[in-house]
Amino acid sequence: MTRFQVSLIVAAYGAVACGNATGPTLQGQWAARGIELTAQPASTELRLPCGSFARIARPLVLGEGNTIRFSARGVSLGNSFTVNFVGHVQNGGIDATVTVKWPNSAPSVGTHILLPGADPQFQSYFCLDG
Repeated sequence: MTRFQVSLIVAAYGAVACGNATGPTLQGQWAARGIELTAQPASTELRLPCGSFARIARPLVLGEGNTIRFSARGVSLGNSFTVNFVGHVQNGGIDATVTVKWPNSAPSVGTHILLPGADPQFQSYFCLDG
């Protein structure tokens, strides 16, 4: 087997192992009350009320069936949490299910319809400082 053939096999394996990492990427900002998703060329950020956020150091990739999926570690007031995001892009918006898991507590699951350029209305939340 030539070095070129090995390189092709490794590249093909990497594309399969990364799943949707080779799909088209999305850029923009979408929001609904209490949630904001911002996708840039090299990173994605999910903001929640009271300064909570989760970032991934990669673009937002559109998978099969116009689906977006990612998991990330988040932080709020110095505490960490895990967030799982599953969304479906349609008509410019994103129908999303977001699961937030804090240590030692049950997961919190919310459904949202995020619209492009919308206001997440974070100022309408009462937040306790650290």
